[in-house]
Amino acid sequence: MRGAMERFRRRRWGVVAASVPLAAVASLVGAPTAHARPLTSPAGTVRAAVLAPSSAWAVVATPDPSGDWGNGALDALRGVSCTSPTFCMAGGSYVPRPKKAGVYPSFPLFERWDGSTWSVLGSPTGGGISGISCSSVHFCMAVGVTNVENGGPHLGEFSLAEVWRGAKWAVVTSPPPPPGIPAYESELTSVSCTSRNSCVAVGSYGEKRSPRAQTLVESWDGSQWSLNQSPSPGGVPGGLNALSGVSCSAAGGAICAAVGYEAASTNGHAHAIVEVDHHGAWSLDLDVGAASSESSHLYGVSCARASSCVAVGAIVGGTSNLLLEGNWDGHGWSAAPRSPSAIVGVAVTCGTGGTCTEVGPSGGVATLENGTWIAAPTPRQARVSASSISCTSSMCMAVGDYVVGGTTRTWAEYDRTR
Repeated sequence: MRGAMERFRRRRWGVVAASVPLAAVASLVGAPTAHARPLTSPAGTVRAAVLAPSSAWAVVATPDPSGDWGNGALDALRGVSCTSPTFCMAGGSYVPRPKKAGVYPSFPLFERWDGSTWSVLGSPTGGGISGISCSSVHFCMAVGVTNVENGGPHLGEFSLAEVWRGAKWAVVTSPPPPPGIPAYESELTSVSCTSRNSCVAVGSYGEKRSPRAQTLVESWDGSQWSLNQSPSPGGVPGGLNALSGVSCSAAGGAICAAVGYEAASTNGHAHAIVEVDHHGAWSLDLDVGAASSESSHLYGVSCARASSCVAVGAIVGGTSNLLLEGNWDGHGWSAAPRSPSAIVGVAVTCGTGGTCTEVGPSGGVATLENGTWIAAPTPRQARVSASSISCTSSMCMAVGDYVVGGTTRTWAEYDRTR
């Protein structure tokens, strides 16, 4: 489990067992219908600062709660969800000025967009946010981990969920993993909500300080979280299994799809997986290991309708950079390598009209049009690490972080001309 957590702490997504993240696409076609210190400075607001006025996409300034203490400051946004051009909610983490040398506790960072300004919101707990989903301005759910280790003593890491009901963020109890793991750690990496009464969150859990991990799926019914059973194809107890992204759609029949990776051992190749919720039962619908001996990992997924989901990730084989395309025919998946797409995809968002937009690790953006990814002009900014993207019918927002000197700061860019 310690190995799975490392990606969150390092604030970078990467392909397991490979050093170069590349792009991949998987499409579902015809799927069944089916003790912590809170943030003490919530007042920080920053006006939009356009760095590329000639481009539809522009970088906007974001608050940095810990950016005032110089080298070593760590602020990052990991997830974003927009319901309109005047409401986006982003979540991540920040590290305040340390009170003790060598100990850098992390705290959740929430920022709200009102159409022209990002402002910081407080959180009642410690840890960090990795995923967020809003069904309206009055309801958002955020997930992540508590007590993230940032160079200090190992504190233990457990899944975190916080809910927004229009006024403030509040912690919601997350259930423990299945019995049989007496000493465990867990993390939630992604969440998708179709309403205030229906959310699904995914991630992984395992033994403390162990690289082994199993998939974790939880569902929200409007008042509490419950644990769902999900496949861990890499095997128990020696395998490495994790879910990186989830998306649920209520259009055209209910469906939830989760993506991630599995490996039979912590030293072996990782293979991309897709798990789908068929009428309340999660099943493994795609395991790239059956079609490829190379390393692969799916990072994010977006389901606009029950019959249409798109996932982005990577398949890496030596020096070959390949797309991965999967087709669901109602009975099973097929997968085949394709040529590289225009943009490396770490997150994707799709609308009911069929348009999908992905963001790459360096902030590049591409739109899926007639089966082809077409790159969009975006601002050039050094040392950017994008993590998430969310679009409405009239705008898109992407978030992440960038490094300047020895400091990591929050980052966001948006498209105002859709």
